[in-house]
Amino acid sequence: MESIIRDTALAPQGEQKIDWARRFDLMQQHTGEHLLSFSFYDLFSASNVGFHLALDYATIDFDKPVSHEQILEAELLANRFVWKNLPVVATFYDSEEEVRALPLRKHAEGLTPPIRIVGVEGADLCTCCAPHCSKTGEIGSVFVADASSYKGGTRITFFCGERALKLHRTQHDDLDILARRFSCQREAVVGAVKKLRVYWKNRPQWEIDSIDLMSADVKIDQMRAEG
Repeated sequence: MESIIRDTALAPQGEQKIDWARRFDLMQQHTGEHLLSFSFYDLFSASNVGFHLALDYATIDFDKPVSHEQILEAELLANRFVWKNLPVVATFYDSEEEVRALPLRKHAEGLTPPIRIVGVEGADLCTCCAPHCSKTGEIGSVFVADASSYKGGTRITFFCGERALKLHRTQHDDLDILARRFSCQREAVVGAVKKLRVYWKNRPQWEIDSIDLMSADVKIDQMRAEG
C-alpha cells in the first residue's frame, strides 16, 4: 500500500470518483453474507468455508449439508437482523492476542495488526477488510435463491437489496405470463403445470399420431419452400 501511495504521489494528478451504486450493491451483499453466515452458524453450527461475490449473484459454501427447512430458518433469522436496523461497526485491534480473546465466528489466520473486526450488534463478529453497510437495515432484504451439494457440504446462492428486488420482479412477471397462458391465478400455476404434465404423459394414441402427422406436414412444407 505504501508503494502505491508513493507512486501515485509522483504521477499526474487527476480526479477519481467512486461508483457509489456499485459500491453500495457490494456492501449490501457482503453485510448480508455476514448475517447469513452467522445465522447458519448460530442455528446449525454450519461454518462458512467459501464466499464468492460476483456482479450479479453471490454464493456461500458451508462445511455441512443443510436442509431446505434449515435454509428457510436461517434466511428468516438473517432478515430479522435486517429489520432491527442494527449498527455495523468496524474496530481495529493492535495485537493478535486481543483478537483471539473475542468471540469470533471466523478468524482469518496470519493477519498483521492493526486487525479489523466487523461486528453486528447482538449478532456476527469476525475479521473482515471489506466495506460494509453502516446499519443492517441498509441491506434491504436477504433471499436465498438456490442450494446444492458441494464438496460434502452445501453451496447457497443468495441475493440482497436491489438484487433481491430485481429477482422477485422477474419471477413475478414470469409467473404472471404463465398464469395468463393457463387462464388461472398465479397461486394456481404450479397445479396447472402438474395437471398438463399428467395429461401429456397419458394422452391418447390418436392424439400422439395426429401431432406426428402435423409435424411431418410442417417439415414437408419447409422442404418445398426451401427447394
